[in-house]
Amino acid sequence: MLTAKQILDVTKRSHPIIIQNAKRVRVQFKKVEAGSDAYGEYRQVVAICKADSIPRQVTLKFYGRHDLGAKTWMSCTCEYFLYVCEVALEGKDSSDIIHSNGAAPSVTNPRFSPRTCKHCIAALLNGAQTLAPKVKAKPTRTPKTTTKKPTKPEKSAPNRSGRSGRSGRMTK
Repeated sequence: MLTAKQILDVTKRSHPIIIQNAKRVRVQFKKVEAGSDAYGEYRQVVAICKADSIPRQVTLKFYGRHDLGAKTWMSCTCEYFLYVCEVALEGKDSSDIIHSNGAAPSVTNPRFSPRTCKHCIAALLNGAQTLAPKVKAKPTRTPKTTTKKPTKPEKSAPNRSGRSGRSGRMTK
């Protein structure tokens, strides 16, 4: 599995324009969770990233450290990640085949260069690796009060005829 820094370096060397394009992407972090799998304990960060078009969902898992040196698993819903990055990153255990059919990107990435899309880079540049999962605090119980407030007698609302009472009908 590659670190986030390794993936960023490969992307910067092979396609520096992607790094420039990532600076225009707006990132909104949705949730941060802790979990574990076959690779160990991780922090999963889900973000919605939007440049000029459709919002994309980015999922990042960081194993161990809280910096760019953390082993990283990533996925994005954009077409670039689907056609260029997913299979190459899966070969390095830094992604799984989720959105593509698993065919080799022989035209778009013939060298299987483990690079990523501008959405994942934007999430990394905005500090996704430093986020910590929120721990739900146990609710504290407040002691119940034993004194009751005095209740006021309820007044019946006036009916249509202007009289108060249960029914507006007169009885014989």
